[in-house]
Amino acid sequence: MIRSLVVGVFALAACSRAPAAATVDCAALEGRNAVQTEMRRLECAMQRSVSAIARDELATIPELIHVVHGARQATEKALERGEYQPTGADLATFVSMDEAFHRSLVQLVEAAKSGDHTATSSALGGALGQCQGCHAVFRPSAANVR
Repeated sequence: MIRSLVVGVFALAACSRAPAAATVDCAALEGRNAVQTEMRRLECAMQRSVSAIARDELATIPELIHVVHGARQATEKALERGEYQPTGADLATFVSMDEAFHRSLVQLVEAAKSGDHTATSSALGGALGQCQGCHAVFRPSAANVR
């Protein structure tokens, strides 16, 4: 029993010190349109933010989110020019939900900058919690995937 516990502790320690897997440059991800590019970069940033919290690398989160905010600017321009039309609801709803989501990303950045793991985890959860609501309106086929 004690031997198993000791082996488990050493295995856990080894995993927590393991080098990070090769990571994709979130800023290099592209989609078929501005919104899809933003979503791909967002997915990458969220996945890497989870890893950053687990690895005690909160200082990396603001840069990840900065990539998403940059992609958002391209989305805004595409909407203004009429190059992208959201499906499932009107443009005002899309913009409103997008603004609320990006405010939650700002909270994530602020929490990460403070070095507070609990606040950062909570802010990440709050941001991720908004995905389903937006997808239910604008991407109904993805909203029901289990």
